[in-house]
Amino acid sequence: MGASPGPRPERLAALYARGLTNREIGRRLGISKERVRQLLSRHQIPVVPLEERRYVHAIRGHEAEVVTAFWNLRDDNAVAAQVGLQPRHVRRLIDAAVPEADVLRRKRRRRRPRYRDEELIAALQEASCDLASPMGYEAFNCWAAGKQRNGLPWPGPQVISLRFGGWRRALTLAGLPANATGGRPATYDRQDVAEAVAAAWRDLGRAPSVTAYQTWRAGRAGLPSPATARRAADGWDDLLVACYPLVHRSLGSARYPDDPAR
Repeated sequence: MGASPGPRPERLAALYARGLTNREIGRRLGISKERVRQLLSRHQIPVVPLEERRYVHAIRGHEAEVVTAFWNLRDDNAVAAQVGLQPRHVRRLIDAAVPEADVLRRKRRRRRPRYRDEELIAALQEASCDLASPMGYEAFNCWAAGKQRNGLPWPGPQVISLRFGGWRRALTLAGLPANATGGRPATYDRQDVAEAVAAAWRDLGRAPSVTAYQTWRAGRAGLPSPATARRAADGWDDLLVACYPLVHRSLGSARYPDDPAR
């Protein structure tokens, strides 16, 4: 009498694809794990690493649900809890399906300002004693490098500009001369800012930092300053999130939060 042919190949393949180990499959079928290995080989079922099989089985049919949840929550752990998957599987799926997903994962920072307004004004006034008037952004930057004030690094011009909405305005608030504006200052709305930052993003090939945007903007007329851009949102990270749909337009059909075009 011949040996039992064993379980049907379809049943064996289905259990294997679900991410069960050979031992677990053997318990289901009443055979040893070694017999499972032999049958997988006999039926030419491709060998796939255990974690890969578990990932594929877990996300199958949930791809759209996971991506949609990520648009709204922007947090892998929160998405995993909502859809009932492992966080590592959610993160892997999002990294594969959503370009530059880490931009959307950034948490809004609510830091207490390191410098009070009056400290920044005093820093400008002190520097003006040593620098030519009107005091330039780059001149102040070079002068402040490496210095300390009240036990803290001397505030740079970027910090001051962002706090007061621009370098010229900061000098004016400090009672110091500032270069003439050369005409009525330009005004920019949220859409203007989003399009400018998105253009920098596309040119640079990555989400720009404040410094990268400032460098890219140099020599390009009619674009909002980093200080102006930052005021269009609650912070630079939030601004990048708002610009995201303008850069990755292929995802525009998804209902995306903070879309500046809405």
